[in-house]
Amino acid sequence: GMLAAQKPVEIKLKNGTLKIKGSVDRVDMMKTEDKNFVRVIDYKGKKDFSLSDVFGGLNMQMLIYLFSIWKNGTDEYADVTPAGVLYMPVGKSSANLDRNSTDESVLKEQRKNNKMTGIILDDSRVIEGMDTTKSGMIIPVKYKEKDNKFTGSLIDFSLLENLYEKIEDNLRNMGDSLHEGKIEAVPIEKECENCDYRSICGFENGDEIREIPEIDTDDCLEMLKGGEDNA
Repeated sequence: GMLAAQKPVEIKLKNGTLKIKGSVDRVDMMKTEDKNFVRVIDYKGKKDFSLSDVFGGLNMQMLIYLFSIWKNGTDEYADVTPAGVLYMPVGKSSANLDRNSTDESVLKEQRKNNKMTGIILDDSRVIEGMDTTKSGMIIPVKYKEKDNKFTGSLIDFSLLENLYEKIEDNLRNMGDSLHEGKIEAVPIEKECENCDYRSICGFENGDEIREIPEIDTDDCLEMLKGGEDNA
């Protein structure tokens, strides 16, 4: 269900403190004998989760919220373990199938269009709690019988701590830049079409843009293994 507002995330800047509050669409908790696992879900149009984007300072909201519960949670959220973030697609259709499509192919397409994207804690209790079939049809993780292991968008608990530090660094850099008056319109081109402020930004084709390298999820995780310095 929805979670009451958490305490703001506070990050020390060169001058002052950055306080961040936000909301997500849904928060779920799974209680086991020794841990309370928490995941957050956002309902998105055609947007997929990308760890590469997070590295570049984009689409950090979900992880910031998850980490704020983890670090600052109160009451029933006072001692939780982060289980992951997921984007639930909304409004995708099966329009790319022709009129002679079989029922089976329509069902397959619908399942593909409704599959969630995100990143999930590498813990069998969490994975099976989210998808008892372990098929990969619901979440971006599935069980491979021949290898006897789960594969997909998984992250070790130790790397979540490093990712938390990476996001803190991103936010600290943004906060310091704003405090220093650096508010030029240097957007990431692919994000312009989704931006609510496009009409007042003043950005025109040919102006300077910021490029964020596309990094494979596995490479992002390898970078996180090196800790803050290499990420």
